[in-house]
Amino acid sequence: MLMRDFVKAQSNLEKPDFLRSFPHPFLLQLAHLPSKNQDDYFTMAADSSVEIAKQSDYLLCPLFLIKKTASTSFQRMIMVGRTKNNDIVLPFSVVSKFHCHFGQVRENWYIEDSGSSNGTFIRARQIEATKRELLDGCVEISFGKSLSFLFLSSEKMYDYTQGLASMIH
Repeated sequence: MLMRDFVKAQSNLEKPDFLRSFPHPFLLQLAHLPSKNQDDYFTMAADSSVEIAKQSDYLLCPLFLIKKTASTSFQRMIMVGRTKNNDIVLPFSVVSKFHCHFGQVRENWYIEDSGSSNGTFIRARQIEATKRELLDGCVEISFGKSLSFLFLSSEKMYDYTQGLASMIH
């Protein structure tokens, strides 16, 4: 799904209803943003939802809900990888078959690399394989060095959805 389609469908929800409907975080793929400006986008995302919401380029980015969808033997892990038996399928050569997984401990979300070939990066820093890394409400995650996403908590996603809604209505 594109961010634009999600915004159109969800922008009229009040915050409590949005958070009830979408308790899981999101991954917003940044592949469609102008590469010369990506550092600016990450800075704006970290600093202010108002600034990020002004960027119409985000409307064309693919959006993924971080949620259990595949029936795997790892029931507490939300698997990310290149093959169809993952919860989030990213069919790119830089992504391993079972690249990493997301999980939740109480209120906190984390990511853990599964020993992938090209690594998992948080804010351009490669994380250690099999070591959990806690995630903030809005943080850059890359699979390999070239496939970048924003991890967005449901609260941050609501703010961005509201900011972007004015651009398409």
